[in-house]
Amino acid sequence: MPITSVSCVLCGAPVEDIFHSVIWLQKFRVVYTILQNWNEARLSGIGQRRQFEDVIPLDDSVDADLPGINYEESEIGIRLMVTKFGGKYPPNPPLVPQPAWGFPFHSSCLEILSVACPIYGSCLDLQVIFDLCRSQPYKHGPLDWGHDYEGLIGPPRDIDLFCPGEEPDLALANLKTDIYTHDPLDVPELRRLFTDSIDFYVQNDASATYEMPTIYSTGGDPLTKLPTEILQMILTWMDSRDVANLRLVSPVYASLVLPDRFWFSRFWDGREFEYVFEANVTHSAGRNWRQLFQKTKLLASLPSMANRKRVWSLAHHLCDLINCRRSYNSCNGEKIRTLFEPNGAPNSDHWVTAGPTLYAPTEQYRAGARSLYERKIALGSTWKNIYVSTVKIKNRRYVSGIRIVYNNEQSTLFGYCNTDDGANVTWGEYQQLITLIGFHIAFDSKGIRGIRILSSVGELSEWMGDWYDLSQRVLVLPTHLPPQCLKGGFDALKLVSLSISNGKDTSPASPSPLHHQHSNLQETAIWHGEIPHKELSFLGPHNTLLKDYRDSLPFSLLLFGGVDGTQLPHLTRITVWVVDNTELGMYADRTHIWGLEFSFSRPVDGKASILLGQIPDEGLFNSEIYHMDLESGLGERITGLEAFYEDPTFIFGLKFYTNRGRAIEFPPSCTDQLPRDEYFSDILKPEDGIIVGIYAVLKHNDVFRSIGVAYIPSN
Repeated sequence: MPITSVSCVLCGAPVEDIFHSVIWLQKFRVVYTILQNWNEARLSGIGQRRQFEDVIPLDDSVDADLPGINYEESEIGIRLMVTKFGGKYPPNPPLVPQPAWGFPFHSSCLEILSVACPIYGSCLDLQVIFDLCRSQPYKHGPLDWGHDYEGLIGPPRDIDLFCPGEEPDLALANLKTDIYTHDPLDVPELRRLFTDSIDFYVQNDASATYEMPTIYSTGGDPLTKLPTEILQMILTWMDSRDVANLRLVSPVYASLVLPDRFWFSRFWDGREFEYVFEANVTHSAGRNWRQLFQKTKLLASLPSMANRKRVWSLAHHLCDLINCRRSYNSCNGEKIRTLFEPNGAPNSDHWVTAGPTLYAPTEQYRAGARSLYERKIALGSTWKNIYVSTVKIKNRRYVSGIRIVYNNEQSTLFGYCNTDDGANVTWGEYQQLITLIGFHIAFDSKGIRGIRILSSVGELSEWMGDWYDLSQRVLVLPTHLPPQCLKGGFDALKLVSLSISNGKDTSPASPSPLHHQHSNLQETAIWHGEIPHKELSFLGPHNTLLKDYRDSLPFSLLLFGGVDGTQLPHLTRITVWVVDNTELGMYADRTHIWGLEFSFSRPVDGKASILLGQIPDEGLFNSEIYHMDLESGLGERITGLEAFYEDPTFIFGLKFYTNRGRAIEFPPSCTDQLPRDEYFSDILKPEDGIIVGIYAVLKHNDVFRSIGVAYIPSN
């Protein structure tokens, strides 16, 4: 078997080698290009996977002078699922030059895709498909489109333990079913039922005339006033479940004989057997469609039919993405020079950027997002309206572009939008923008999901797009001056990063979020949920041994004292959940802080307690619970927090300090078990202020990765 694992871009099932017993899984074609010819996508013939190489038929259009191309051979090597670029070519020996690279489709899946996209006939837009594939991360076989390949790949077992801001990765090890081994294109039972030859041209004209039966009057049913032809026509545009419900409530429809045209419509797009495209390439006249429907229903339980239905749904999803990309003329804005677009303008500005983690073209693209195009626009000072365009991908909505209309009615387009695109940004008290200072950005790992605009008078617009339960960040310049330029990173469909600049900005870079004792963390960090109130200050990890191990995970904030400290007199207890791994022999990874719960003497926002982190499942983890009672009603307050680390990536113990001279350690005496040179601590005690909250980076396998305190300055 091959030394690498790759999967079909469409169906997610493995592309197998020439010795595999399932023949159709061996046959694949590749949407590919040569070296850095990003805009010259082409389609290969049938390829082969071998133990140490993958090959495709040699295309006469390939430059014969390239190292790695030999016109005396009938085939060339190809690299599949490549995500890292910019290396030396040809590579140093013993590496073999392979200029061709691309993304594989099972031949059966590619034919189904061509049927599912009838607007293009058999000529799929290869360049759009190629760009869409380049926009998806690749890790263990399938491209991560953000879906589970219609149930093929199950979620991680511990997905319920994921913390805010975390997203599961796809993994072939989690295959849930073996129906993928059955050819979705070649279903002999369907072929015998409909036709011996499948023509991949989809006939949309399914009109026919039928002799309609007479309907007798049925009491007070208002539908009795409609002609029989209209009643039957209505049924053809309804799905079968709605038809069944209608026949239950309407005497007219209960007595109506369903015509043959109705049964034929069950094979139309959007109906239960839309994936049986054989029905749409055969003549409808003279066929008993009710009988065909019933026979097809008996076949629906076949594994090959289940796989057909699965692949058809995936093909429709990809077609929707193709149609969306083709609906835009271009990615608007001034082109910035990158590896993917070397003919763009040089980028000399200094930018402040918000969005998910971006992987450069020279890095392996295993998660997060990647920018294929960088665009820049200048921002004028007098605007009339701003419109935000969005694109829906599965059940998520992303920002695709921005359109700015100036007072002279001229428009500036940014990203994927057309001159009449987008929803108008709306405001509360201020009906139009005064001066733009920055943005609030909401995003997940794949791109920007929502935008709101911050004006010079401190007003925020309404959210455009999605924002709830997502990572957020404030995007403003360190100087708080209005930005002069806007820059975006875009993949094949959407905005994946947003940057602002005031031109040749030479001001110092924003402080690192891990060294923010005197910085405004509200503006420099990523937060899960809403951005914290401006009244709060933050004190977080500042030990020199702590690097930024947060990856792209956001801070989660819990305010046990409220924004103004009014809840502090009602705080009665702190509960700490600790997972202890010593019984498993993990002495270098002995304890992890999993949850901090703050309990109150009276309900706060309807709750008797609030939790940061997680409560361990007793059936899965060896956990301990510890408590610290506070005399808050008598003035006792938390004045400091100390976090203990053996490894900079997680916290193994905590110590709380109060103004009564108490210092309580969780787990008790946890540092007594370790020599002082095997751990370090980070002490968080504001010089002047009242601690009202805790914020932390949380990750499901060790939960608390870093921690800080939120406080109200005394002045």
